[in-house]
Amino acid sequence: MPADPVDLGPLVDHHCHGLIIDDLDRPSFEALMNEAVAPSPLGTTFFDSMLGLAVRRWCAPVLGLEAHASSEDYLERRQGLGAEASRSLVAAAGIKTFLVDVGIGADRLCSAAELAAMSGGTAYEVVRLEALAEELLNKETLVASFAEAIEEALHDSSAVAAKSIAAYRIGLDLPPDPPSDDDIAAAFTNLRPAADGHYRLAHPVINSWLAWTAIKIGMPLQIHVGYGDADIDLLRADPLRLTPFLRATEKLGVPVLLLHNYPFHRHAAYLAQVFSHVFMDIGLAVHNTGALSQALIRETLELVPFGKLLFSSDAYGLAEFYYLGAELFRRGLSTVLDELIKGDEMTSQDADQVAALIARDNARRAYRLWNHQQVPPRRTTRTRRSTMTISDIGPEPQSFNLEKETVQNSNYRTVAWSGKYLQLTFMSIPEGGDIGLEAHPETDQFLRLDAGRGRVQMGPARDKLDFDQEVSDGWCVLVPAGTWHNITNIGDEPMQVYAVYAPAHHKPGKVHATAADAAADTDDEPASWSVQPVSATDLDA
Repeated sequence: MPADPVDLGPLVDHHCHGLIIDDLDRPSFEALMNEAVAPSPLGTTFFDSMLGLAVRRWCAPVLGLEAHASSEDYLERRQGLGAEASRSLVAAAGIKTFLVDVGIGADRLCSAAELAAMSGGTAYEVVRLEALAEELLNKETLVASFAEAIEEALHDSSAVAAKSIAAYRIGLDLPPDPPSDDDIAAAFTNLRPAADGHYRLAHPVINSWLAWTAIKIGMPLQIHVGYGDADIDLLRADPLRLTPFLRATEKLGVPVLLLHNYPFHRHAAYLAQVFSHVFMDIGLAVHNTGALSQALIRETLELVPFGKLLFSSDAYGLAEFYYLGAELFRRGLSTVLDELIKGDEMTSQDADQVAALIARDNARRAYRLWNHQQVPPRRTTRTRRSTMTISDIGPEPQSFNLEKETVQNSNYRTVAWSGKYLQLTFMSIPEGGDIGLEAHPETDQFLRLDAGRGRVQMGPARDKLDFDQEVSDGWCVLVPAGTWHNITNIGDEPMQVYAVYAPAHHKPGKVHATAADAAADTDDEPASWSVQPVSATDLDA
């Protein structure tokens, strides 16, 4: 008997596409089943595969059939249900947050918002760099202004991440330095549209520049790795080829997320281990390998840090892929974790933590999802306005209702009082958000929750957070100088916190509406009259 699925809770699918809601006949369905265009006349049906077995075993019961129903019965049932078949499969997947690559198939796939509505969840968009660049060129954007137009489009985009398909176009030998302006100008000199009049970017300089541009403006960068359709040269899609690029971009701290990775998943796990900004998934391969995907999960977990593996379905076109991606991943992970528990290699509490990290926490942290507009907008459990009545008057006597002011603050951070030796700030962290993993080398910190629920993690290194405690209204958190720390909102309402720094840490009276505002602020130094250590440089994850 297969292991019961581990209780992963709501999943964050950090990379997927839209689906086709229209009825599909057998040839149309099989054309979407794997990376081939269609079944070979020299072979048999695509249902004669691990994926085909998985569809008949796991998807058939969702549509009201017996497990292992024939492919003929399954497709007949699917057509009879129409769009309801897709809605049922997506809803059964247990995916509540979708990060959707909207750069391909827009003319035949449902929108990100339509996809999310099928599960009662939410969706974010991912911008495909090559598609964006080609769109601008096809609109006859002048070459002289092309770089500026790309950067402006990325800055203005509501997308949570950018995606590079350099693996398809030029391979993964991305350079360790961004191409120069002269390099870009020279590349465009010989750039021509295809026979149909449209551009298809496959130039080492331009495709590399696109990836570097996303990194430089701070957008998490997804990179297609490994397994794909016949248009890819798999030998050039090994993630180890990215090593110089990853080594060069690590200092910038922008997440790089390696997608799919099969059959190079062990290589990707190594890179996620040795580079602090690298994450990975094994989407696409899980549903294609069906019941044998358990081995893929086990091999990935050999090296990858638990905080670096994300869940992805990489579903495209067929609703079955969302369901199978989630169901098979749950079952495979359950089996592997259960073996470790039975072998006394981990506790059930350890397994629960690993499952939560992979299911959603890693994605929320890597993409800082709480800073972005969802599609559709996120539902909030209550509406609060900032009705604070105090202002930072500097090192002068002050008194106020601390709990009231903390609860009424609606900004990510508000500096309430600044003294010579310490400072008081208020923080409001949205559902799923966190204060951000960081360490203050020479600053002690006291925090208290006055509303909401949180998970406190602290430790001597950013990859060794061995203090783990759930906290709620009334709890305090004491952070010694030099300790890596983070507090994540695990509740269903904003987490209201006040923090006391010693010495002062921010500019007096500084207000940041969002975490993104705080990260972008270059004018947030403590006052010159505050007492500061001789050298104190904060560390951020």
